[in-house]
Amino acid sequence: MRVPAEVNGAHRRRSRIAAGAAIAVVVVLAVFAFRWVTGGARPVEFDDAARPTGSTLPTEPAELRPEQGMYRYRGTGTDRLDVPPRSQPQGPDMPASVSHRPDGCWTFRIDYSTNHWQSWDYCPQDGGLLEAGGTSFQRWDFGAFASETTATFTCSDAVTIRADARPGDEWTQRCTGTATGTDGTTVSEGPYRFVGRETMTVDGRQEPALRYRRDRSTSGNQTGSENSDVWFSERTGLPLRNERQLEARTDTVKNKPDLVQRFVDASILGWVNYLYGNRQAANAMMIKDNPEMTEAELPKVQALVRLIETAAREAQRVNGRLSESGAWPTTTSIAWTHVTRPGDA
Repeated sequence: MRVPAEVNGAHRRRSRIAAGAAIAVVVVLAVFAFRWVTGGARPVEFDDAARPTGSTLPTEPAELRPEQGMYRYRGTGTDRLDVPPRSQPQGPDMPASVSHRPDGCWTFRIDYSTNHWQSWDYCPQDGGLLEAGGTSFQRWDFGAFASETTATFTCSDAVTIRADARPGDEWTQRCTGTATGTDGTTVSEGPYRFVGRETMTVDGRQEPALRYRRDRSTSGNQTGSENSDVWFSERTGLPLRNERQLEARTDTVKNKPDLVQRFVDASILGWVNYLYGNRQAANAMMIKDNPEMTEAELPKVQALVRLIETAAREAQRVNGRLSESGAWPTTTSIAWTHVTRPGDA
């Protein structure tokens, strides 16, 4: 029996649509899996990094102020989120910039990845250097949605380089800050010690460096700790190397579990109603909003919704654990080193 050409053509078109829909679902799941594993973080290209702002200021002989411009750093590190279990890489390329400010201070910013950067504000004073504050940005990409946090902090009398310091000298640093998505303030405080003078190699040249050790604990709306070793250029104050371990806990989920619970419960209820109830109205709406979709593709949609439902139920279970045991930590482990000067960048 011969099948009319128009029927064969329609069948082939439906087959192509079905195949296309299957490929689309696979691609969506692949992208979702990639973002879940890596957090969507990628190295920042040097040409795409934030450029310096402000006008170049003259540097007095006794002032610690590096040249305004772009700098190249190399490093490695990982951001880890305990719940849900996630990690995202940092580096290996970490472009940085120095921007001069009208008040004589300067800002050092380094991009660990497309999802994480940090800046510090420094002010030359009495032949040394003060840390005035700074900003940090972190993003977690969960595939279907993303979470972003920007934290700003200010410091009082946080001496970073002391002109007359001798190895072993120690003093206290204190900074306070706020972060988007959380209430209240965070206090970061702890001892800061001058380790001594060392020599580092930067782009094949010897650079005198001052090594300091920072051990801070945080309290307030975030709790945790920061331990780091920092090497500064003795000539300019530019950070040459940093080895850092940071752990932070936010009690938002513990203190407001009902917000998370209502969101997850409502999502699960909607997906359950679609999967196991009368989904004719939802299917009709999807086909209306996507004219290229046919009823043959709907089982693939249902399979994807079942996957999302499973993930949501796991989130519901995790939220119960968080509510009972408190906040789970986010950790950052990172080490980076300066590799070229502005003129070589």
